[in-house]
Amino acid sequence: MNFNSRNDVDPVEFLPGIERRTMLYHDLIMLCQFTYKKGACHDTHSHEYEQTGYLLKGKMKFTVGDETRVMSPNDAYIIPPGVEHRAESLEDDTRSVEVFSPVREDYKD
Repeated sequence: MNFNSRNDVDPVEFLPGIERRTMLYHDLIMLCQFTYKKGACHDTHSHEYEQTGYLLKGKMKFTVGDETRVMSPNDAYIIPPGVEHRAESLEDDTRSVEVFSPVREDYKD
């Protein structure tokens, strides 16, 4: 698959108050969109994947390692493999686009 539309991808409840849409993936890279309700939180965790993202809409409190920032639309972040991170939505309908490498098998729908 080389093209896709958000409307073509069913959301998956990733965590309470957080929906994930796996938009596209290929051998080494995966693109996902996340939608958050206000107060939804992805608790501190780490993984083997390199992750980068871009906030499209809303506000999030994001911690990567020992640095915390309030992210607004058009802000971007990167998370190296193995680094602990956490995200909390500060507004309803907050949306981010995130890229993972290598592909997360657990996010293939």
